Amino acid sequence: MPILYTPPQSPTGPPITAEKETATVTWTSRSGVETIISDWRRGFLITAGAKGLGMPQYQLYLRESGALDGDVVTGVRAKPREIFLPIAVFGADRAEALARRARLAAVLDPLSVNGGGEGILSVAEPGAQPRSIRAYYTEGMEGTEGKDEAGWNWAKFGITLHASEPYWQGVETSMRWGIGGAEETFLPIGPPKYLKVRTAQVIGTSMPISCPGDVRSYPRWTIRGPVASGARFVNQTLGVSWQLNRALAGTDVVVVDTRPRARTIVLNGTENLWPSLQPASDLWPLAPGENVVDMEVGGAGDTTSVELSFVPLYKTAYPNAALTARKA
Repeated sequence: MPILYTPPQSPTGPPITAEKETATVTWTSRSGVETIISDWRRGFLITAGAKGLGMPQYQLYLRESGALDGDVVTGVRAKPREIFLPIAVFGADRAEALARRARLAAVLDPLSVNGGGEGILSVAEPGAQPRSIRAYYTEGMEGTEGKDEAGWNWAKFGITLHASEPYWQGVETSMRWGIGGAEETFLPIGPPKYLKVRTAQVIGTSMPISCPGDVRSYPRWTIRGPVASGARFVNQTLGVSWQLNRALAGTDVVVVDTRPRARTIVLNGTENLWPSLQPASDLWPLAPGENVVDMEVGGAGDTTSVELSFVPLYKTAYPNAALTARKA
């Protein structure tokens, strides 16, 4: 009986050409494993045809009348985002290619019972801060083995991700105000990343706060006592305010989280202070660009401080302003 023999093939990855500056695309799994899926040297490559990195889709809510032509738009919302990434996976030999395919499948697993779940997709253009979005893998790695989809040491996949929140996140920013000035510091937010805290300013009125995003971003406030009841925070730019009717002792810490899906007001990590929020208060966001904010805090002492942190939000993964500034 004749024995079929297929000679080993050389790697069929992308040819080595002159270096070009391209975006670095990274997937971070629920367990924190980072995989750069745009680096062909590591056996992964984003090929042509990616979708979902630009504007989100929008849904219009319409009202029609039997007596009038056309309709009336009664509301608009950004829809959840679907992201499509065409990925090539390859290795120096078949064993390495299969191992990389298995690794990619492991880090994309959306099932919590398997140690997976929601991951983070990050896109970093050269010379610009990365933008990221939280998403779940939904399909694409089922394993089509046709001649155009896979070979001895390579395979191509069209991966689809679902992001419940449609906006891309920038780098978290923090600011602190107190009774007097303080030197700039860096606060750890989990190794090896650090959160930059700008030089502290004095609590007062008409405080300038810049939001670099192009979508309204909701902040998280940390207020340390002593503070008299009736502390009021006003966004003059938007014409809205909120007020906390609760006095704080010198050891008290209140965290006011204004994010729509995580709104809480908690004293010392345990006590719910929602009943102390002034009726008709608006836990306001920061508008894109410059915001003028009043911090009306009475009964302050040496340990009194107000900290503000927020994640700027963007409609696209493309940092156009940053790239333009870099070329200038």
